[in-house]
This record gives sequence, structure tokens and C-alpha cells, in this order.
Amino acid sequence: MLLDRLCSWSRSWSWTSPSLRGRYDRAYTWDLWGAAWVLLDGASDDAFDFFRCWLIGQGREV
Repeated sequence: MLLDRLCSWSRSWSWTSPSLRGRYDRAYTWDLWGAAWVLLDGASDDAFDFFRCWLIGQGREV
């Protein structure tokens, strides 16, 4: 299911997409890091990076 969705995306989509990179950069806040810290019972730099990617992947509703 996930693989089918990913394969259906345009090949022009990538990590360098301004939209994705902008969301990732805007998610770098102390408030969000605090939320990640509570939810993950601690959040290292890497864990916070993964959390931001996960959060962006959940879509606007989250």
C-alpha cells in the first residue's frame, strides 16, 4: 500500500522540494521539540529530526 503510493508520485518530488524543506524548517521550534520530548520520553537531535519528518508525513490534519 505505502509502496504503491510512493511509486505513484512524480519523479520530480524529492527532499529538495521547497514545500517539504520549508515545512521541515518551520517545524524546528522549541515548543515542538518540547512536545516531542514528552511524547517520546526524551528526544535527541536525531529523534527530533525523525519526529518532524513523521509529523509532516501525517498531513495537515495532525
